[in-house]
Amino acid sequence: MTTPRHYLCARPIIANRAGNRIVPPEGFAREHPDCLILESSSSSPENSSPREFLPPPFDAIPLLPPAAAHPGQIIAVAIGPSWKSADRAARSIPQKQDRSISTESRLVWSSGEPVAETVAEAVTERLAEEAPRETHLVQGLYETGEQQHRLDAPLWAEARTKKNQLYLRIPTQWPEHVRQSLAQALKIPLSRISLEVVPVEGGRDGALFFPSLLACLAVQAHRLAGAPICLALRNDQIALTGGRSPSRIRYLSRVNSTGEILGNEIDIQLDCGAYPTLTDETRNRLDLATRALYSTPLPRVSTRAIRTAYPPLGAFEGVGTAQASFAREMHYNRLAGIAQEDPIVWRKKLFRPEWPLLQELAETVAEQSDFYRRYASCELVRKRRSQLHRNSSSLKGIGCAFGEQISGMTTGRERGAVALQLEQDGSARIFCSLPTPTPRLRQAWRAIVAKELQIPLEAVTLETHPDEEQDESGPRIFSRGTSVIPRTLLSACEAVQKQRFREPLPILVRRTIKPSRSKRYPGDALRSLGGAAVEATLVPATMEIDVRSVTMAVYGGTILDRQAAEAEIRRGIYQALSWALKEPLDRGSRQTNKEAEILGDPEVQRQYTPGFLGAPPRIKVIFVPGGKRDSPVGVGELPFLTVPAALVSALSQASGLYLDGIPARPREILRMLQQEE
Repeated sequence: MTTPRHYLCARPIIANRAGNRIVPPEGFAREHPDCLILESSSSSPENSSPREFLPPPFDAIPLLPPAAAHPGQIIAVAIGPSWKSADRAARSIPQKQDRSISTESRLVWSSGEPVAETVAEAVTERLAEEAPRETHLVQGLYETGEQQHRLDAPLWAEARTKKNQLYLRIPTQWPEHVRQSLAQALKIPLSRISLEVVPVEGGRDGALFFPSLLACLAVQAHRLAGAPICLALRNDQIALTGGRSPSRIRYLSRVNSTGEILGNEIDIQLDCGAYPTLTDETRNRLDLATRALYSTPLPRVSTRAIRTAYPPLGAFEGVGTAQASFAREMHYNRLAGIAQEDPIVWRKKLFRPEWPLLQELAETVAEQSDFYRRYASCELVRKRRSQLHRNSSSLKGIGCAFGEQISGMTTGRERGAVALQLEQDGSARIFCSLPTPTPRLRQAWRAIVAKELQIPLEAVTLETHPDEEQDESGPRIFSRGTSVIPRTLLSACEAVQKQRFREPLPILVRRTIKPSRSKRYPGDALRSLGGAAVEATLVPATMEIDVRSVTMAVYGGTILDRQAAEAEIRRGIYQALSWALKEPLDRGSRQTNKEAEILGDPEVQRQYTPGFLGAPPRIKVIFVPGGKRDSPVGVGELPFLTVPAALVSALSQASGLYLDGIPARPREILRMLQQEE
């Protein structure tokens, strides 16, 4: 009787360039007798993986393609008894490029009439003909670069089978999508899939679709090997998950002599990488961002996404909102400069009158940062700069920006439910369909129930284990853990309190996730507001950037945990500065824990060091209070919506140049100044 082999470890084989496919090596079985290769070659039926795609909204992403559409795509999986043997087998697989696969950029979706660069002059002429003589046309082109996802640990999936039941252990923020992916790929019912979810910290989800992909590949490898499998990315493969989409956004504004905006035409182009994802949500959020905060005439907006030979891009904080907010705030700072007004004073004339919190937010930012005085001082120096030597002193500037974050999904209705059960012993149990809440969210949810029912915190427990009977509530990337779920929990607590002394225990109350769509007030619409002022200095000789201070005023509804909310905002500020400047990655620092030792892969502590000089900036976060019955809303996206535009505006004032993109690089600023001279 032959002793069964036990294959424990699997590594993905990634393409070196677009168009690459693997070439089955001669003598592989002889050189690696304990290893197997999972690939989609039709010449190897026993190794074939179904040429299928992930379920929506990632239905553009194939499971295991014969050839790569972008460098870094998984085209095979190496299976071995140890990480060392699996890595050695993966390195021995040669790759051949299929040059028939086009890597040219191409349009994948669009809405509205495009305002391409080739017709920009014609559009300008048409607007000029439509505009009265006393109006002016202002044009701006704003660009944002890619931002990598911030992952603190490798991505992995463990698969095994017991009594015809598939067991999978995986870190993910979207368990239901993982289960749906497995059921679709394997053509088995959901009831045969048991999922153990490892909690994932943070809301910026580089693992949004990747866990589903790894889960399907891990189970295919498990079936091929006939033994339990752990499939994990190496530390240097984490960047394969892509990041925030680069963008090019063109504004054409018609303004009168007092600076009033009479009309906007906006053209938005996103790079979605090799596979477009979350297209409907992205369209909606881009459109909402162009109309947020300001009571200007409805703009004419055209949006389009292009496909390029890069990893899938786009699922990040705001899902396109940050790019659109950067362009809007940069353009409005420019319009305020043309009107020769303080940018906060200019904005206050345009803020939506039905949102009085915007006025309070602007005044808070101005007061806490001493914006009016500092801006006037820096502006006076800028106007006199032609009379000064560039190397005589540091160049200072201050900029501002405002943003609006929407909690929850904008496409369709929210799904999922929250159930609350008050037991006979006075304890309470929360059942929630939101996936893998972080420890801070668990504590916050339990604290809500404990406070509302007036019971000890330790008497409240939370259950979020996914199974086939639970509602699918989507990923956690849309800030519902700090907004929609607390709101729904409060509703459930009110219902329990009404029945508490009338009905026998236990009492079970179920509430579906149903956010308000009211537009009357930001709190009613599950929206948070933020404003930022950033002060920066340029070193004259080199144009190196020194960020001196960041002041943020935030309206976040009812703040459940002020310390946690401020920590999240501070963390977001540093990452927003990284996006606006540069984002180096220090892989020298490693830590190993028990979990990492089991996986055979040490955890990487990714150190993000934004590209500014000297000491870290002084950061001040102020929470603007709302009404007593305001709901909690998410605040994690606000730094990305405000800080980059405020920083680049400050650098524009400091240098006396129009800087229109991020990342802002000192050598580019120096080159532009030298050209002016």
